[in-house]
Amino acid sequence: DIHSEYAIMLKWNDIRNQRSIFLIESDWTQLPDCALPAKEKKAWKEYRQELRDLPQKYANINPMFVVFPIRPSHIIKRTFMQCLIFVVNKVFRNK
Repeated sequence: DIHSEYAIMLKWNDIRNQRSIFLIESDWTQLPDCALPAKEKKAWKEYRQELRDLPQKYANINPMFVVFPIRPSHIIKRTFMQCLIFVVNKVFRNK
């Protein structure tokens, strides 16, 4: 029916919006200047690919059952701050 199709469309919009937020929040992990070890950078790259693959992975499933991938657990918040400080220092030193 039209109401359930509309509800499914709205849910997919919510999923895509949340996925975009997760991708934006993890963009820093793929910057060339980011000081993440290769293993951690790879884990984030795989996580981001899983996010991009969500619509295809769940194409024939009710979007209410979509499960987002889990962020790499071995990354700590301090790592983001270290990366940010590294990039800021590099920008200001190059001026």
